[in-house]
Amino acid sequence: MIKRVSSNSYGIGTRKSKRTPMNRRPLITLTLIALTASLAACGRAELQSSPPANQDGTKPEIQDVLPDETKEQPQLDIAKDDTLDGDRPDKSQTPNDSQSEQPLEEPSQELDQDESSQEQAVQPASPLPEVNGINLGDIEYVSSVTDPDPILERAILQALPGYDNNLPSELKIRYSYNRVDLNGDGQPEVLAYLSGSFTCGTGGCTMMIFKPAGQDYQLVSKVRLVNSPVLISAQSTAGWSDLVLLVSGGGAEPHYALLQSDGSTYPANPSVAVDIPDGSTLSGTAVLTDQMVASGGVLLEPVQ
Repeated sequence: MIKRVSSNSYGIGTRKSKRTPMNRRPLITLTLIALTASLAACGRAELQSSPPANQDGTKPEIQDVLPDETKEQPQLDIAKDDTLDGDRPDKSQTPNDSQSEQPLEEPSQELDQDESSQEQAVQPASPLPEVNGINLGDIEYVSSVTDPDPILERAILQALPGYDNNLPSELKIRYSYNRVDLNGDGQPEVLAYLSGSFTCGTGGCTMMIFKPAGQDYQLVSKVRLVNSPVLISAQSTAGWSDLVLLVSGGGAEPHYALLQSDGSTYPANPSVAVDIPDGSTLSGTAVLTDQMVASGGVLLEPVQ
């Protein structure tokens, strides 16, 4: 049997459903729980990113934090130094400033020639003595030269006949010399002192005086019985300087003799020359001052 359903006021017919209405309460509850959890998570994140509030409840002002340049940065201790700070040298000083200045030693200057061969003022071991009231005034002593001079040696050998290889070694001559301008011509003469048994006796040794002659020497005088030193006086005779020699030994009473040139030569023996008067004062330049010993001077080899 068909039942007719009355329509509602809208003219549409409805049918009552036999299904029971869905219970929506559990769904709403779950939705609220999820929303609450999401809000709680957002709140915690905001609290972590936000600075803590001041005591008055206001939020502090956020400022950019920069490294403090004035703050001392930690230094690495590379090498431990036990030196106290007060003992450290000032870095502003140079290495020379941090040390005490030491006086510099002057470097020693080497002579171009051996000292024994240079003509220089000296005080000889045996200066001229005062005898018979003779006074010694202003006298300059000049050392002898001991450099070998082959040209001078040839001139000496020419003036020494008999000095050859047949002589025993103990008779060989040793010589020293000085160069002095005796005649004022600007060319120095040579005074050579010959020591040894061949040229010496109890009264002294032989002295030879040479003058330059081109590339050679020419004999002016050969004076025997000479005791060194020989004094060259400031006085001159016939254009040549006067020579003063001490005469002693061989039985002669010690005295000074004056050798005067005749313009070409000097006397060969001072023992027969003019004596210096007592009370006189001697002055001038003393040469051949070195005391000759067995190993002194230059060995003169005989003629081959």
